[in-house]
Amino acid sequence: MDTPKGHCRHGEFDLIKGCAECVKEFAEVNSPTNIAKRIKEAEEAVSGVEVPRVIVKVRYFSETTGELSAREYTYYSEEFLTVGDIVTVPVRDTTSKAKVSAVGIPEAEIESFRDKVKTILSGSKLTARIPEAKSGDDWKTIKPLEPLLGAYLADPNAWKSGEEEIRPEQEPEPIVALQAELKSGNYHGQSTGDAPPSVGSTTAPDISTDVVIPVGTLTALVKIKPETDIQVMAFYNQAVSLRQYAEARVILTNDDLKPANDDLIIIRKVKKAMEEKRKEYLKPFQDHVKETNDAYKMLMEPIEQADKITAGKMLAFDAEQKRKIREAEAIDAEKLALARREAELKGGEITVDLTPVEKPEAVPDRIRTDMGSSGQRDNWTFTVVDFALVPDEYKMLDSAKVGKLVRAGMRNIPGLDIFNRPSIAIRG
Repeated sequence: MDTPKGHCRHGEFDLIKGCAECVKEFAEVNSPTNIAKRIKEAEEAVSGVEVPRVIVKVRYFSETTGELSAREYTYYSEEFLTVGDIVTVPVRDTTSKAKVSAVGIPEAEIESFRDKVKTILSGSKLTARIPEAKSGDDWKTIKPLEPLLGAYLADPNAWKSGEEEIRPEQEPEPIVALQAELKSGNYHGQSTGDAPPSVGSTTAPDISTDVVIPVGTLTALVKIKPETDIQVMAFYNQAVSLRQYAEARVILTNDDLKPANDDLIIIRKVKKAMEEKRKEYLKPFQDHVKETNDAYKMLMEPIEQADKITAGKMLAFDAEQKRKIREAEAIDAEKLALARREAELKGGEITVDLTPVEKPEAVPDRIRTDMGSSGQRDNWTFTVVDFALVPDEYKMLDSAKVGKLVRAGMRNIPGLDIFNRPSIAIRG
């Protein structure tokens, strides 16, 4: 019997023994030294690539008056901030609320006190809440949703107090100027080493991976284009290398499983890290969609109720008119039947009043006015009276319930073929 043959870039080989050249290459790339090197590279990638920190200036909010401090204070920031963002910043052994007053501060400006500059941690931005509608509220004073990644409110409590109302002309000057440059096409945010545009004493940030997102009457800067992210590309390059190792791998013995196991652990770590980065990019948009939907659910409630109430009253009137017409027709039918019985009894004499009962005017199929027209539309639905009588073709298997039973150990369910489909689980 001929042994099965395989083909690779080295030519034909015995499929049982494997290609000698591929085995040799595999042994080289999976040597203990190379495995240790790849593990170290993966751990460095997973731990993140060090990105230059942004230097910003802030003004503190007074805990008593809520006013901003006259003096500016310098901080590093782990994430991109814009002028007007409200953040929690470290102060001595506690924290304080502050408003970003300048971004893109040059390193030279803090040279003399660099070691004393504290860092604003990622996730320190504060968000304002949409006010709850109360009886007597003036709807005109309800303010727009805050920006997606920044809050231009000096005090979140202003939502309730009405002390500060944000309007388009009140947006921070650097943001307005930056938007004007973006719209005019004069600023492309290219990181080519050219000096970015400045507004007053505030340097506009490099935004080669940012985009202006309009939110109501306000705007915010959010990061896009993950392919320009240093950390994301580090994960991608690591993934390309791991794919090359996977393609060259040959498993012929139990010993070959050990380096494969090590690589699989690395692969799962990189996959998890890349997935976290994907979520990091999507979360601001998802949060914005949720906040907008929640806000509009509250804002749309009155008009939805007006629609439901008005349509409901029109349908109720139509149903009542039809009921009265049916009742009048039933009475007329009963009078006619009674007259026939009387005629049979009295030899044709009828004393029953056969005058038709007055019926209400039927509702027209379509109501037309100068503004438009409306009419009823059929909307058939159903309720289950006896599930056992429902034909099998209209019944659906409860896959979630069955899956839970199978995973719990049930292996014999009539009509189902229960089988195992193994996968590799990793503990690292």
